[in-house]
Amino acid sequence: MKNTSILRVWTGAALLLATGVAAQAHQLWIGANRYQLSGPGEKPGPQTVYVHASWGHRLPVDEPPDPLRFAGYILFAPGSAPAPVASGEDGYRVARLDLEKPGLYWIAATYRPAFSTRVKTADGRQVYLPGPKDEAPADVAVQEGTLISDHAKTLLQVAGEGAREETLTQPVGHTIELVPLKNPALLAPGESLPLQVRFKGAAYQGDPVEVTTENSVATALGEPPRSIETDAQGRVDIPLAQAGVWLLVAAIVEPAPPELAAKADRVRYRCSLTFAVPAPGKP
Repeated sequence: MKNTSILRVWTGAALLLATGVAAQAHQLWIGANRYQLSGPGEKPGPQTVYVHASWGHRLPVDEPPDPLRFAGYILFAPGSAPAPVASGEDGYRVARLDLEKPGLYWIAATYRPAFSTRVKTADGRQVYLPGPKDEAPADVAVQEGTLISDHAKTLLQVAGEGAREETLTQPVGHTIELVPLKNPALLAPGESLPLQVRFKGAAYQGDPVEVTTENSVATALGEPPRSIETDAQGRVDIPLAQAGVWLLVAAIVEPAPPELAAKADRVRYRCSLTFAVPAPGKP
């Protein structure tokens, strides 16, 4: 029986062979034109911010998201129910937000799940093709199939009297997510951000999870991303060496359920978290 919620798209073989491996390392993430906003009492009207979705791993912006897989934004505002956010229908899916209340806000998004299959070509190359194992071309040898589920969220802060921060540790309902246990906007460069990995609705417990960290300033200087592992309870302290925008990525891999055995060997759940650490002396 076919699962209509899972996207299965095949494109030209030449393009796939050229780009499949690089695409495997990409990740959905959300960026903003600013992450810390002044309080509504400091100027008339709400605070306006623009967010965009990116597919890749290069700050401050990478490739636009796949329009067939991008499932839209959800806003989590202090004291309010989650609400969908209208955005552009192409490109980077830019969305305008007018935030009224002082406090912390989450903007979350997901990709529709998709299959990726690693194959060996006739000339011995290992490449990735989009699609399930049972739809791979006959002239390649299937090595491994993966169902990939991507999730992303970004943290915005409106400063001001009476700012509400309970949203900070509020899960957004993704299968996997990184939950900060301190407000990164209140941390100084050189301090650490404690995080909790949540998986399938609960605090993760199990083998260490690798969290990859990238900073906008370090990226501009040509420094590579760094990785750190959680403990067995899914907790980790992320060193915030410098100010700027931070992109954190984590993944958990499980065997595919029996009903997907013909299509995939495993399921990879990935998530990203973006936020900003202000420079010393700046709000």
